[in-house]
Amino acid sequence: MVLNGDILAYLQRKTELTRWTLASTYMKAQGWLWSSAEGTYIKESSNCEKPDFEPIDEQVPEAKMPTVEATVGLERFLPLLEYLEDNKDQLKHLLQTTDSKQIPHYNFHGGNTITKSVSMSSNLDQLIRDFSSEMGVSQRVIFEAALIQFMEHYGYGKQVKALLEG
Repeated sequence: MVLNGDILAYLQRKTELTRWTLASTYMKAQGWLWSSAEGTYIKESSNCEKPDFEPIDEQVPEAKMPTVEATVGLERFLPLLEYLEDNKDQLKHLLQTTDSKQIPHYNFHGGNTITKSVSMSSNLDQLIRDFSSEMGVSQRVIFEAALIQFMEHYGYGKQVKALLEG
């Protein structure tokens, strides 16, 4: 894997590294080595082969201006990268709970259990019954999980969090 100059410059801005020596130390700690031949950082191989380039301690690269084509190509992704960085915690949560076989179980502290009556189509009712049977969970667990996730998705996340923390 090769890290080009545009991405390196972006990382320098995001990590507030202002000198190449700081950047080289940072990159080495992250497992990247400077390649004189390539003119960029290359991911250090995990096998025992000696790389055909010098470690970054021995050679610090000169700052290069990225080409216009490379800058234009990368700039269009910067807003997406910043958005992903800003929403990293939410993305982790979404990615960790997308396993179709893992249904969250919520514990509600305090309060009494009450019965709710819900009207729905018979087809949806049968789908819920089949899902409950196949997955080995109660319909109550299905509805609780669905309602909690629905409220979190549509702007009631703080209230749900307060309820669950009791």
